[in-house]
Amino acid sequence: MEDFNRDRRIPINQVLSSQYCRCLDTAKLLNLGAVQPYPMLNSIFEDRTTATQQNQEVRQQIFNHRNTSGVIVMVSHFANIGEISGISPQSGEAVVMRINQQGDLEVVGQIQD
Repeated sequence: MEDFNRDRRIPINQVLSSQYCRCLDTAKLLNLGAVQPYPMLNSIFEDRTTATQQNQEVRQQIFNHRNTSGVIVMVSHFANIGEISGISPQSGEAVVMRINQQGDLEVVGQIQD
């Protein structure tokens, strides 16, 4: 991902990560900027009690960023990404999403490591 970004010079606005060690480590290893722990990206796999709230807040974070330059990189978990995007990513795969003109979240691509 670091090489992918370096080759394309995509401006990174924020790097947000689940608070789980493996996500924080992955986010740091991407070397895309300062990593901010973001609890709404924590895994919803085992404890579904906050899943709806977490997904809504992640969607809102993306929506609020729609008119801002640069991208937000979010490092999360299979279950979270699947629920928000409708895609079951492979380990190490990135799902690229944006807010379309209708205000809906849409997948625009995937990046395989």
